[in-house]
Amino acid sequence: MNDITHMVGYTEHSLQQVLIAAGFTKFHFQGFEEFVDKNLKTFIKRALRSIYWKIVRFNRRISGNLNPKILHPILSAIVVKDKE
Repeated sequence: MNDITHMVGYTEHSLQQVLIAAGFTKFHFQGFEEFVDKNLKTFIKRALRSIYWKIVRFNRRISGNLNPKILHPILSAIVVKDKE
């Protein structure tokens, strides 16, 4: 379904298409993942997550899939629309 009026999950590529269609010219996407605790468990979790993302990127590259910069579970966007 290509109807953007319904609740959907966006990737940086699909959100970029929507923003361009809406007239936006300047935007920046960033992944967001928060680790509040500063302990050994959190350090290990971050390290394992980093290794996991590298494996995912490698698999996407060798299978020919799009390889977005952001693979985090939360995507934030900063958008600026030029004044007309």
